[in-house]
Amino acid sequence: MTTIPAPLTSACSPLSGQLNGIANEAVAKGQYEFLLQADELPHGDSWAIICKELVRNGFRTAEAMAEGIRVQIKS
Repeated sequence: MTTIPAPLTSACSPLSGQLNGIANEAVAKGQYEFLLQADELPHGDSWAIICKELVRNGFRTAEAMAEGIRVQIKS
């Protein structure tokens, strides 16, 4: 799994452009998931909202974990 920092300043940050690049990089490496690291995300209380938005915007799954948010790319 690719671990790529994703600096986000709030739960409502425009993620699509940055995440598209992260997803493309993971696919180029033959991977179909990546981790948004906890220390690069806003407060943990917002992670559930971020996960829902990621899925709503086309990612297969987004799961909050201790390390951050694991995102699976639709294949």
